[in-house]
Amino acid sequence: MSASSTPPSSSDNQPSQATDPLAWRRHLPALASAAAGINEASNAWDAVSDSLCDEDGWPLDDRIYGDGKVKRDAEAWKHAEVFLDHGPEVLAGVRAAADGPYYVEGPISDDLRRLRGIDTTLLRAQELRHEWDGVMALMDGSQPSVLHLYQERAEEHRNTEGWHYSHELGSKVRPWCASVNTWSTGRTPNGWRRPNGRASP
Repeated sequence: MSASSTPPSSSDNQPSQATDPLAWRRHLPALASAAAGINEASNAWDAVSDSLCDEDGWPLDDRIYGDGKVKRDAEAWKHAEVFLDHGPEVLAGVRAAADGPYYVEGPISDDLRRLRGIDTTLLRAQELRHEWDGVMALMDGSQPSVLHLYQERAEEHRNTEGWHYSHELGSKVRPWCASVNTWSTGRTPNGWRRPNGRASP
């Protein structure tokens, strides 16, 4: 039911994590791409939404306007699922790699202080996905003739409720990923030291 690919199991991750404390970095491109996808869905809607409203901001056609928002929300949630699958491992990896001084000063101090906000958004989105899974389980006994309709309505509700979380992730995480990736590979100014203790080139 999830739109995203199935994440690797914890047992699959253990060997690479044991040998490479920065193994979580492999998920950064996926998160950055997901953030870009959310922003694209948002921008595409913003580009046409005003033209669908009168001068007072009311939709000229409720159906057309509503369908546009449904499409935006569905596309955004598809990318939010990627954050739910891989985000927790990335956040945990960053916390493990950065000690106290990183939070006080340095090139990613602001990014580290944003971790709690990203955590909260992911938690709320995860709760929404759990609710969706519960609804889908209840529908298993529905008649085939109405099952598709129920699923479609439930999916639309989930996507609508999840738009706020998707938008938050899209706007905050893409620059965060770029900054953390630069820091974790040692390409930082002023000889800032990498998590492994070696000075950057």
